[in-house]
Amino acid sequence: MAIRIGHAVMDELGKTIGATPGDQLQLKGRKTEEIGISTWYAKNSAGRVWKYYLESKDSAMAERAAKFMEQICRDSAFGYSQGKAQRWSGYKAILANGGKVSGASGDFDCSTLIFSCYILAGLNVEPDAYTGNLRVKFLATGKFKSYSDSAHVGSDKLAKRGVIYLRDGHVLMALEDGNSTETTAETAVGKIIVDGVKQWCNVRSGPGLEYTILGRAKKDEVFVLYGVDEGWYRIGFNGTTGFIFGDLASEVMPGNV
Repeated sequence: MAIRIGHAVMDELGKTIGATPGDQLQLKGRKTEEIGISTWYAKNSAGRVWKYYLESKDSAMAERAAKFMEQICRDSAFGYSQGKAQRWSGYKAILANGGKVSGASGDFDCSTLIFSCYILAGLNVEPDAYTGNLRVKFLATGKFKSYSDSAHVGSDKLAKRGVIYLRDGHVLMALEDGNSTETTAETAVGKIIVDGVKQWCNVRSGPGLEYTILGRAKKDEVFVLYGVDEGWYRIGFNGTTGFIFGDLASEVMPGNV
C-alpha cells in the first residue's frame, strides 16, 4: 500500500492562479484538496517521474517539517496559488502568527509549501524557492542527502517521514516511512538475448524512455525474463527489475542458451 504524502496541486478552480486566497476547497471532480494529504504516486498523468529523493540528515528536523505539512494540509484556511505575491503568503502569515499554523491564512504552491515546512522546522535557507532551485539550495545547507537511483525515486519503499520527492515542475513530502521489507516475487517466464543493438542499450527502471537508466545491457547478453509491459521486456538486472525495449532483444527458445 502506498504511503501518505503531503502536496500542493491546484486551486479550487482547477487553475494555478486567480482563485480566492487562503480558501482551500475540494476541487470539483478530484479526490484531493488544493493542499492536502494523499497517497504516493510514481508519476503524473503525463508520465513524468521523480528525478530526486532528498533526505534530511537531521531526523528531528524532518519530523518537525512533516508535522507542519500535516497541519497545513488539514487547515482549510490555506489555499493554492502560483501568483508571485500569493505563493509565499501562507508562509508569511504563519511567521506573523508566531510560527503557529492555526489562526493564519494564505497560499502556497508545491515548492513554497516544502520550503516553508522545512524553514519553519529550522532549516537555514532563504525563502526564494521554485522546483528548479530546491535541490541545490537544500544540498547547500549541508543538511540533506540526494539520491536519483530507481530504488529511491521509482518506489516509496525506501521513503522516510519528511523525505522530499522532486522533479521538474513538482515536489511532494512523504509523511510516513515506506516498507522496504515488502517484496514482490517475480516469476521467470523465460530468457531474452540482446540482439538488436550494435554494442549496447540502456536498461531502465520502467517501461518507457522517461524512466531512470539503471545501466547498460551489452550485445548478446542474456537476461531472465519476467514478462512484457507496454512493449518492454521486464527482466532481472543487477539484483532488481529492469526494462529493455522490445525491439532491442529477442526471447530465447529453450535449449538455445
